[in-house]
Amino acid sequence: MGYVGMLQFGKINTDIRIYDVIKKYNFKSLDEIRQRSGIPSDVFESKDELALLISKNIEKGYNKKIPCLDYKRYSILKGVAEGGDADDLCDPRSLFSFMICDMAIATESKWEKSFVLSRELLDIFMNMDSVELAETAVRNTELYDLINGCMVSYGLIGFNEFKEIVEIHIDYDIGDNDFQEAVDGCELVHGMVMTSGNQIVTRMMKPKRLQYFIDEQDKVKDFDYKRFSKEELVHAADLEYVPDTKSYRKLMGILRNHFGCDEKLCRVSAAILINYAKACRDMDDAMAYIVPELGNVTPKFMGDFIPMYCEYNNCTPKWALKGHTPNEITKIKNPELFRMMENANADMTESTTVMPFIN
Repeated sequence: MGYVGMLQFGKINTDIRIYDVIKKYNFKSLDEIRQRSGIPSDVFESKDELALLISKNIEKGYNKKIPCLDYKRYSILKGVAEGGDADDLCDPRSLFSFMICDMAIATESKWEKSFVLSRELLDIFMNMDSVELAETAVRNTELYDLINGCMVSYGLIGFNEFKEIVEIHIDYDIGDNDFQEAVDGCELVHGMVMTSGNQIVTRMMKPKRLQYFIDEQDKVKDFDYKRFSKEELVHAADLEYVPDTKSYRKLMGILRNHFGCDEKLCRVSAAILINYAKACRDMDDAMAYIVPELGNVTPKFMGDFIPMYCEYNNCTPKWALKGHTPNEITKIKNPELFRMMENANADMTESTTVMPFIN
């Protein structure tokens, strides 16, 4: 499922040089890579020269990117470098991470999706590998889980507030520059984070919606960003995680009963719908996932799902509310409305309204 960064892939090849892969790309593909890499157009005279420049550029980047790996990706690369089978060691999400940082290079093949963990990558990794590199990977794992968890929980947050929340949950001091490097490293490995000026923004956000969330967060400027526990943030970093609450259990029950999906698909689907709710995406977006992935809906399903949609939206932390739920904001700012809605929710068939964002 594209939403959680999964890929369907074929064989992962090793012991192949970068240039031997890149030289098979057509010129259009090479030129797109050249532009992204900032390689001037006047420093090569042929397609082969351009392929060689791109290959050298990718190889040069390994020295900077290998120390950014988290422990899982470090362990996979170590296993492959020591002779392990890449297909057995590399799961789809890790392959996705390796692709982001140009460690896994896609081959141009009409017949299968295949990728290369190049000979240069494995050689450089083995030369760099040490106890210190492994310890750095362990620390990166903790930091990236917290950074990703914050991204999924807040969507949009200022750099200083973001750093303060992460620092609460680590047992060492981290300067602004080191923290920025951690954010950039997390983006490099997981592709989750964007930095826009002094703002940290999740890539899960549709770019055109950025101003909407800025405006909505300004309406709750008298509220601080909600403080989640370390456990909550680490769980949030797993995009397939579903908190064990009454509302989310009911949501999974509805999906299971109507579509007969297995436990994994049920959980992944519920997680996707919950993360849509965090991003304030509407009912049409939920249907756009459900119909192609789970099956056609029936009047019976809609009768069960619509009130459930409202219930789980009301208890889901929102990016527009600085990580607070509509229930939490409404309970504080309009307790009478909250009591009225709580009573209506006692009968699911009577509750069809998502809590408003109270200005």
